[in-house]
Parts: sequence; C-alpha cells; structure tokens
Amino acid sequence: MSINKINVEVTQETEDLVRGSIESSTAPLDFLVNLQSIERIRLAKMARKDLVFVERALMHAVDNPKYLNGYVTTEEFGKDVSTAKCLRRLNATADSLKERINDTRLVVESEAYATARVYYKAVKAAAKEGIPGAEAIANDLAVHYKKRSSTKEETPVTEPPTEQSL
Repeated sequence: MSINKINVEVTQETEDLVRGSIESSTAPLDFLVNLQSIERIRLAKMARKDLVFVERALMHAVDNPKYLNGYVTTEEFGKDVSTAKCLRRLNATADSLKERINDTRLVVESEAYATARVYYKAVKAAAKEGIPGAEAIANDLAVHYKKRSSTKEETPVTEPPTEQSL
C-alpha cells in the first residue's frame, strides 16, 4: 500500500472558516458576473499577448482622444484596462488555490480509495474463510464491482488490485 501522504482531518469549523473567507473575499467584487455559455463564446477574448496592444491603444487614446467614438471615454477605457489587469492577478491567485485544493483532494481520494480496495480484498478473504459477518460486508461492497448496464454499452467489471500493484 502506498505511503499516507496526507494525514489530516479538516474539521467542520475549519471548512466553514475557509468557505466564509472565500465568500467574504468576493464581497468587494460585487460587480462580478455569471455568463451563459453562448455569451462566453460571443465575447472578444484578450489573450496575454493582446494586453500590450490594449495598453498601447489606451496610451494613444489618452494622447489622441479625437479618434475615440462618441460613446467611449478614455476614463472608461482606462478603468476597463485597469480592472482587466487586476482580475487577471486575482484569477491567477484563485487558480493557484484551486489547483492546490484539487491536487490535495486527488491525493486524499486516492489514498481513501486504495484503502477501501485493500479492505474489500481482506473482507473477501475473511468471507472465504467463513468468518462470521464478513460475507455480508463483502456482498455489500461487491455491489460497486457488479456490471452496470446502460442502454448502449456495458461498463466492464473492475476488480480491486492485488497488494503488489498498490
């Protein structure tokens, strides 16, 4: 069995504290929006390389505002550029946190699943030896490995790995 890389229990209090902190950290950003998929598709996208172009256009617009159409001001243009840069930085921070949480979750889930499979194998062996209560547990856990039929194709049965493969 693999080494238990993460040996911690997150209390409900800790989870609530982190959730509350994340939620309260977005309170100052009350202008954030939720787009529909079609809206995301239709919007012009600004890649990192386009930021230099946008910043240079803003610089020129400030120096030569006569080329702006009547409904856009250099002030609004500047706010958009500044906000876009800020949101990119915040997004990078949030992405980093999300990646660390996701990676940690993957490790913990892997450890839990590996342990569950080893336990299942041990219970099956105990049931084979006729140890009281083991067969009921083995049957309950075996449901996970039963064939599941769908309308088009069947999912193959997967057996837990041997101790050597863990």
